[in-house]
Amino acid sequence: MATTSKSWIRIYTWFQENCVSHLVFVDLGSWIGWLASLALTCLFVWFYAQCVLSIRRSQRGFVKREVSHTLYASNFVPKNTRKPDWVRNELIRLAALMSNQSRRAVGRTFNRLYAQKYGVSVGSSFTCDFLKAHAVQVLRLRRELKARPPRIVPVCHTWAMDLTFFTDEAKVTRASLGIIDHGSRALLCLRTLVKRNSWTLLGHLCIAIGRYGKPRKLRTDNEVVFNSFVFKSFLRLAGIQKQTSNVHSPWQNGRMERLFGTLKPVLRQLRISGKVQLQNALDEFRVFYNNCRPHTHLNNQTPAQVWHQQANKSKRKQPKRKVLGNENREPVFVQAFDGLLHGVYQPPDG
Repeated sequence: MATTSKSWIRIYTWFQENCVSHLVFVDLGSWIGWLASLALTCLFVWFYAQCVLSIRRSQRGFVKREVSHTLYASNFVPKNTRKPDWVRNELIRLAALMSNQSRRAVGRTFNRLYAQKYGVSVGSSFTCDFLKAHAVQVLRLRRELKARPPRIVPVCHTWAMDLTFFTDEAKVTRASLGIIDHGSRALLCLRTLVKRNSWTLLGHLCIAIGRYGKPRKLRTDNEVVFNSFVFKSFLRLAGIQKQTSNVHSPWQNGRMERLFGTLKPVLRQLRISGKVQLQNALDEFRVFYNNCRPHTHLNNQTPAQVWHQQANKSKRKQPKRKVLGNENREPVFVQAFDGLLHGVYQPPDG
């Protein structure tokens, strides 16, 4: 055993002296030793480079890779930053105005209005969580907006124009035009359209101007027929200032939307089979709306009474005319649409 161990020690010593120090293997030739030395040198260089790179990375910290797309790289905002105050206030205002819409719809509306203009957008999760946490503020603002009295406007100062659609029993959708006066809430025009184009709308507008006078301003939405070259050119030549509401903002033309909100539930309860019957229903509603339906912000007066009072301010008083069958001008109870609408007709003074 001692002789065997001594022989192994001699072999190991010879291997260290000849193979490791001189890089020459026993009975294999010098070229294999040269390849082995090259491999060991490459391995040492690679190991040294990895050590140096790891030390440098630890010293400078982790650097995030830059985004290749220029749009996101230029408008990069950290996700954890707090939204500006105007964004939070605008979300509360939109939620108060869009009472029948979901929180996701409020977020989508905000992105349509301000994403391209200011480069600020909100996500669905943030919108839902934020509006849920500020539900009391939304309800408070909604009550304030509903209770806020509108600005007093004289007659023929601003008119509002919009289109509404109704489907009859034959499954035919027909368009109707409505024109209302802001100051008196008088429904000046409510007609079914044969063709929905700018020339037809201008014809009905000219008839209303010939009957009631020319307004200073005309408010419409973003529909194509209201923003065509023909329509805008006519208003410019007539000296009427055009007001166009913002995109997806029906509350900016709220008087027309409120009018259609009163009209459509009544029409849905009627059996309307054609254009003539629909126009008869619209005429009956227009007479009832102007003469028998009072408004809270008009001091519980009807549009006809307010129009008559403001229109005759500049005129001299004339003797009262007698009304056949109602010489004492007593209020008359009125029903419309076979009892669907009830009201009291008060004859105007003078």
